[in-house]
Amino acid sequence: MAWGGIALYVLVYDVAAMLTGLSTLSSTFHRGSRHKTGRWAVLGFWLYLTLHLFRAMPAKVDLFRHLDKPLPRKT
Repeated sequence: MAWGGIALYVLVYDVAAMLTGLSTLSSTFHRGSRHKTGRWAVLGFWLYLTLHLFRAMPAKVDLFRHLDKPLPRKT
């Protein structure tokens, strides 16, 4: 369900961006990855996200894995 929501969001945003003359998410990513100072931030986040999705990094280092754990309840 969540992946469908993400895909729908990207589709709606990109169509709206094209209709209004704004940059699409893909063109912004591409431009950021070619930018002199932003290249390493964009590519670093992309690498981190890829490693997270393929579970190719230890859970201790993967901050996204901690997001699905419930918070401890105070009694």
